Amino acid sequence: MLIKENEQLEDLQYNGLQIIQSKSEYRFTTDAVLLANFVRDLSGKTCVDLGTGSGVIAVLVATKKNPKHVYAVELQPQLADMATRTVQYNGLEERVTVLCQDMRQVRQQIGTVECVVCNPPYRRCGSGEKQLADNLAICRHEVAITLEEVIQTASGLLNTNGTLYMVHQMSRLAEIICLCNKHNINVKQVLPVCSRKGQDPNLVLIRAVKCGKQDCVFHQPLQLWEGDVVAKLQHCNANKR
Repeated sequence: MLIKENEQLEDLQYNGLQIIQSKSEYRFTTDAVLLANFVRDLSGKTCVDLGTGSGVIAVLVATKKNPKHVYAVELQPQLADMATRTVQYNGLEERVTVLCQDMRQVRQQIGTVECVVCNPPYRRCGSGEKQLADNLAICRHEVAITLEEVIQTASGLLNTNGTLYMVHQMSRLAEIICLCNKHNINVKQVLPVCSRKGQDPNLVLIRAVKCGKQDCVFHQPLQLWEGDVVAKLQHCNANKR
């Protein structure tokens, strides 16, 4: 049975795609959809989604960006199981493989790839309101892995000129840039995200390249609730390399 008790299907509003969500597990947010849309065309390339959760980014990237294959890596067994069933429900078994393991060990299994995407935990341990349930805390706080470990893992997975796409809190942008440089990844594109015009950005979308040149484009903030967000993301991707 693909849909279990306490679960439901949610429409991803693209080509009939559905994702399985549970009332007791971490549920995907707009951040994940923004990140998937921010990724450029991946024709012929292999992609790894680190910390896939219920699989939303992996499914969207697999169907929108034309990759050769997507590996969706998830530490928590119950989320990996949900992601596996989401892949099956959408008939994507030949395009997406879910791996239930620590992302720091996945390179031993799949080698190096051309692309890594990641929507990591945003909060440092001890910051903000900690979730009472461990399964939710792992998704939102750096309990199981730190930001530096995520970036180091991505660097190890990427081949030369491979690309990292990440979404994170705007307040940690400087830290992300420093950590990327430390691990031989150069940030090439920064797209702040705010809810409405005039508000300070609270999120940032980042594209970085392993061993890339030290040039970077800082875009005008993307406003979520004004105009066609997907079209704006495509415009950013088309105009800068």
